[in-house]
Amino acid sequence: MFCEKCIHYEVCDLNRRMRGNNNPLMYDKECRLFKDKSLYIELPCKVGDTVYAVSQGAGFSVVWNVYEATAKAIYLDQWGKLFVRAETDKNNVGGYVEIERLFLTREEAEKALAERVL
Repeated sequence: MFCEKCIHYEVCDLNRRMRGNNNPLMYDKECRLFKDKSLYIELPCKVGDTVYAVSQGAGFSVVWNVYEATAKAIYLDQWGKLFVRAETDKNNVGGYVEIERLFLTREEAEKALAERVL
């Protein structure tokens, strides 16, 4: 592993100074700032963001709707699947939504509902 694999690669001053050096450091072994990019995940939202999800109506209803919620927590389960605890403003009703079924805009959620990509 070399600089390109580091999470700091784009902003690293040491990397800029070492470019063109014929004997570069083994950055993953010698650089105290090296953090392997492959060990990090980028989340699509943060706690407190407004998110949109598609859900089946309550009870025996088979009507699917888009609902707006607030991301209250983000979880990683034991199998590596990401979930967001999404709660509506109405009595904190909500549930755990898989990241793949979560949308950052109402338009994206409505498009997925129309295409039935659920």
